[in-house]
Amino acid sequence: MRKRRQAGRTPYASRGFLHTLGKTVQTVFRWRAPFTRLKPGANASLPTSCRGGGQTFRLIFPALLAFASIATSQETKPATNAPTRRGERPPLLVSPELLPNGGVTFRFKTAKATEVKVSGQFGPDAGMTRDDKDVWSVTVPSVPAGVHEYHFVVDGLNVIDPQNSAIKPQRWPGSSILHIPSTPPAPWDLQDIPHGTLHEHTYKSRALDKWRRIFVYTPPGAASAGRLPVALVTISGASIATRQSPWLYGASSATISSSVRTVLT
Repeated sequence: MRKRRQAGRTPYASRGFLHTLGKTVQTVFRWRAPFTRLKPGANASLPTSCRGGGQTFRLIFPALLAFASIATSQETKPATNAPTRRGERPPLLVSPELLPNGGVTFRFKTAKATEVKVSGQFGPDAGMTRDDKDVWSVTVPSVPAGVHEYHFVVDGLNVIDPQNSAIKPQRWPGSSILHIPSTPPAPWDLQDIPHGTLHEHTYKSRALDKWRRIFVYTPPGAASAGRLPVALVTISGASIATRQSPWLYGASSATISSSVRTVLT
């Protein structure tokens, strides 16, 4: 029973097979003269695999010879699509970098700027200096613990820190976030304590006759705690992003609530 060839597999994909086939055809080429000089009817004494006369061989030989040339050339031809080796990667640019002595180093890379400084809630603006790799840097000493907003001022243009993924959530983000943990941990510092859950609900407001959103924080174990007291918090602002996002994510309201609950209990 013949075995079916597996789908997706090509019998000619192996270079070793192509090389062997090319050598075989080249060997057959050396026997070309006897086949081409056969007279009509003289091939009756030849094996069945060799019958057919010189005319048949003349028809298939050019195709076999061309295939042999391609097969052998694939063995010796150097790869032209080999990926080029990239140069050594530059060192990773870290900003902000918290130092053991309480200072913070800020870095910003640009080659065309003439003046760069860092401006934040942790103190006055600090001018930055450029090195030979176009990296501007400055170390601000003794930054107090807490959550601070900051940005770079590049030739008068305010720019967030591109190396810092923590940004103040706004419709048009313009500030990066610097979080320096406190010792002992402050309520807004993430701690290894039981945490609650922040829920989002959509409801139809009767007073406004429109759909609204509400966020509800429940402490750990709320499902079996029965009725719980409720504290309502409203934040004024011009947009949803300005009102809700900084409170929910920037200020870590759920983290603060979990920490306060832990202290009270």
